[in-house]
Amino acid sequence: MIALVLITLGIFVCISVTVFGLDVACYRDTTTWLPVYPNAEVVSSSYNMFRPWAMGRTEMVLHSKDDFVTVNGWYVDQMRAINDVNADRGIATTDYSIRRDSEGSGTTIYLSSTCAN
Repeated sequence: MIALVLITLGIFVCISVTVFGLDVACYRDTTTWLPVYPNAEVVSSSYNMFRPWAMGRTEMVLHSKDDFVTVNGWYVDQMRAINDVNADRGIATTDYSIRRDSEGSGTTIYLSSTCAN
């Protein structure tokens, strides 16, 4: 009986350590490769696991009053700088998209990540 409890406890500990380790690695990789534009307002945000930008899928829509050229240039510069320092993408898949607002009032930024999903 004691052996069964110890085995069950050992399995629980192993699974917990693995999940925690994956969550931390996903968060590190995602926040490295998917910077949030400064002073952008969060329009919407959703995630399907424990926390945003970690395990699972996260999607965020941002709005900036800055024009498309400024926002796009900032992301190009950020991606270049990140790649120069750390070319290893890790285990997270990240994507961003930038669009001019249809009303001409700034820029909409779409960020998404998937990791250990």
